[in-house]
Amino acid sequence: MPEGEFWVGFCLMQLANVAFAVGQVTYRRWRRSRPEVQDGRVFGLLHLGGAAFAWLAFVAAGDLEPIRPSGDQWLALGYLGVVASGLGFFWWNKGATKTSSGALAAFNNAVVPLAMIVSLFVFGEASEVDFATAISLLVGGGAILAAIVWGAKLRVKNEK
Repeated sequence: MPEGEFWVGFCLMQLANVAFAVGQVTYRRWRRSRPEVQDGRVFGLLHLGGAAFAWLAFVAAGDLEPIRPSGDQWLALGYLGVVASGLGFFWWNKGATKTSSGALAAFNNAVVPLAMIVSLFVFGEASEVDFATAISLLVGGGAILAAIVWGAKLRVKNEK
C-alpha cells in the first residue's frame, strides 16, 4: 500500500471515531435530559440517518459496477446491518445512558481488542497471528481493562 493511501485511511478512521464518540455523547446527554422518551421510539431515526448518509456518500463517490455479492455475502451484510449495527448499537447506546463518560470512553476503546479476539478465536484466524501481534493485543487490551477498572474505582470513591 502506498504511504499516501495509509494516511488517508488513517485519517478517515480517526474521523469516524470522532464522529462516533460525538454521536454517543450527544445521544447520552439528549436521552438523559428526556427521561420520558423511550429508546426504541427514537433509535430507528439514528439508524436511518446513518444509512441515508452512507447512501449519499456512496452515490457521490461509489462505483456499483464491481459489486456483485453472493448469497453468503448478502447474509453477512444482513447480519451486520440488523444484528451488529441495529441491535448492537441500540444496546450500546442504551447502556451509554446508564454509565459515566469515563466508562463509556474506556469501553469504546475496548471494542477493538474484543473484535480482534472474536476474529482470531471465533472465526479461526488465530493461526495467522505472530507472537508480536499477540503481545500487542494483550498489552493494549490490558491497558484498556486497567482504565476500566481504575475508572470504576474512582467512581465508587467519588460516590462515597
